[in-house]
Amino acid sequence: MILNAFSVLTASQNGNGLWRHPEDERHRFNDLDWWVAYARRIEDAGFTALMFADSFGTGDVSDALDRAQLEEGAYFPATDPFVYVPALAGATSRLSFIATASTTFENPYALARRIGSLDHLARGRFGWNIVTSFVPAMGRAYGTPLPPHTERYARADEFLRACYVLWEGSWEDGAATPGSDRLVDPDRVHDVSHEGDFFRLSGRFTVSPSPQRTPVLVQAGHSSQGTDFAARHAEVVLVTGTKEEARTYIAEVRRLAAEHGRDPSALRFLIPAVVVTGADDADAARRVAEYRRLWSRRASAAVMALFTGYDLTAEADDGTFSYAQTDRHQSAARTLASAGDDGRSRKEAYERATAFPGSHIFISGGPETVADELEAWTAIGVDGVNLMDLVSPADMHRFIEHVVPELDRRGLVERPQGARTLREHLFGRPRLSPDHPGAGLRPARHGADA
Repeated sequence: MILNAFSVLTASQNGNGLWRHPEDERHRFNDLDWWVAYARRIEDAGFTALMFADSFGTGDVSDALDRAQLEEGAYFPATDPFVYVPALAGATSRLSFIATASTTFENPYALARRIGSLDHLARGRFGWNIVTSFVPAMGRAYGTPLPPHTERYARADEFLRACYVLWEGSWEDGAATPGSDRLVDPDRVHDVSHEGDFFRLSGRFTVSPSPQRTPVLVQAGHSSQGTDFAARHAEVVLVTGTKEEARTYIAEVRRLAAEHGRDPSALRFLIPAVVVTGADDADAARRVAEYRRLWSRRASAAVMALFTGYDLTAEADDGTFSYAQTDRHQSAARTLASAGDDGRSRKEAYERATAFPGSHIFISGGPETVADELEAWTAIGVDGVNLMDLVSPADMHRFIEHVVPELDRRGLVERPQGARTLREHLFGRPRLSPDHPGAGLRPARHGADA
């Protein structure tokens, strides 16, 4: 089982209102020393990676919900995770890092250069969480309107192909020749180009091949376009929903991957999960009761507005709540809309949808109970978990203290060994699989897959 930690550089990621808990330290999210200690703790516990999501702006659904988002620190403010990765990588030796960047608002060359540089500094311990963005405020921040959902995925597909040209196509292995009479063999660094509907680029890539060339590619889309995108490009796919929904989704991604000429068994699937644990079931239940008392429905409604564009507040009218098409996070919108599938009023939907513990996969109990549930997820084809704190770092510390030994006892934890790349930890090789679309762009003189 792959153990990752999942976080956002913000004061309140999932624990709506739980920043009030006396053990919560997420107000220190801009403190590098805090993150270094966090990273070293999870590295020592055998975690594979620390993954950072990212967030821009407010939900822009109503002034009241925007104010609630700011007052509760819910995904606002948020700091750039790419800036933190080099320092955290320098403070660790086995832990990898995954950071989020958007194909809608980045430039392929600039991002490919930044990621190639990070993969060098992290000695191959870097992955990219690919998102297309869904918050209109982000478009305003970048000075360009947020494109429709369909266009965002078309752009993302082309963005990836442009990056592959740079990472895989420009430099041959062995082109850098330090120790000889020249540092670089110019005949083995090629001009590359891409010309499409959204991007045009040409020239030699200025970053020499990093340990992985292309970072480990992570993606989480559950719309029809997002699912196909994952099957085409992703190596690690994030799965949400119930076990049965996850089983169906995994099967569909594998089926589509085979259609795209990829080995469907080579993908890894992770669930994002909140775990509240303790010494035993009773201890965990006491903690859940504490969290429930501090939970903020107001903050939950603000986060839902951010993700879905839906306005659910305690003061909502009493009309029926139902799904409406959205250009935001479509799977989150469908999950939220399920609160009204059986004819609930908007007020009833608010009560259901904003209740503790939120919409993420939630597991609570003592070590054996939590391990049983995680093992049940692996039985349906899930390879691991992105663990999210509600109260941080206390929840993570308790998971490490109580659950990790039980997982070890069962032989479930896959611990990173030595100074290896993230892709080596996950797949046993440093480079993209030969059947991945990026691998086909390697120069003719490029050596076989390492």
